[in-house]
Amino acid sequence: MGLGSLFRFLVGAEAPNDIGRKGENKIARKLAWSNTFGKPGITLNNVYVPRRDGRSSEVDLLYITRKGIIVIESKNYSGFIFGDENNKNWTATLYAGKDWIGRKQIEKHQFYNPIWQNRTHINSLR
Repeated sequence: MGLGSLFRFLVGAEAPNDIGRKGENKIARKLAWSNTFGKPGITLNNVYVPRRDGRSSEVDLLYITRKGIIVIESKNYSGFIFGDENNKNWTATLYAGKDWIGRKQIEKHQFYNPIWQNRTHINSLR
C-alpha cells in the first residue's frame, strides 16, 4: 500500500480518480439496464484510442449498439459548474465551510471543457 493509499485509508478521504471512477461505474450500470434504440448495448470503460498525432485519448465510456456508438465523457463533481461550449476551461465551485472568523470559504477548481474533450474522443474514434 502506497503512502497516498494509506493516507486515504486512515482519514477516509477519496482520491479524485476514485470519485471519477465511481461516477463512470454508475453510468455504466445504468446503461447496462437500458435498452437504448430497443436493443441492449455493450458498455466499455476507459478505452484508449490512438490519435493522429501519436498520442492517445482516454474515453471514459463507450456504449456500443447496433444503431451506433455513444461516446460519454463523465465528470463527477459537486457544487456549481460554470462554463459553456465556448469556454476552454470550466470552473466547479463548492462551499468549503467557514474560516476562523466566520467568513464563507469557497473552493474553485478549473477543468478542461468536457465538450471539447469529448469532441477529441469522437474525432479519434473516426
